[in-house]
Amino acid sequence: MFPSPMSQALKPLPVFNTLRERVAQEALSWLGTPYLPGGRVKGAGCDCGTLLIEVLLACGLLDKDEVDKELQELGYLSCDWFHNTNSEKYFRKVIRFARKISEGRCYFTTQAPIGSIVLTKVASSHVWNHGGIVVKWPRIVHAVSPRVVEVDAARDWFWTGQEISVFDAFGENA
Repeated sequence: MFPSPMSQALKPLPVFNTLRERVAQEALSWLGTPYLPGGRVKGAGCDCGTLLIEVLLACGLLDKDEVDKELQELGYLSCDWFHNTNSEKYFRKVIRFARKISEGRCYFTTQAPIGSIVLTKVASSHVWNHGGIVVKWPRIVHAVSPRVVEVDAARDWFWTGQEISVFDAFGENA
């Protein structure tokens, strides 16, 4: 009559057809994580940059030791770091492990493959200062106060009509 506790505990593991789908699913698993500058723990806190890093680390696309070293060298970035610089810190970090595949404005007709990284310029920034992960265009997961959310980039004020760059972190792994 009632299912045994053992049968409830044995749920099938998700099947991913591609590494791109794995990245999208990992990004979705961060939904609800509080926005915390510099945080790197699912469920406890992250920012838009550390979300990208941790998702790609979990999927084996980045090396943890290299990432830890780079983040230590970069140091803490305040929430308004982009107002006080002309340096493309965010862009340079992404370009180290991903290649740019397109650039333009964010609209429904934009092409961005599942699992790709999208950067934009928000809050009147003249440098790239925010990023997200495509789960299925135009759906993007990104970290913004107060928490990690999934949005329709073609309709969300943070993204729609904004200048964007789309990056591919997969190389030959796609």
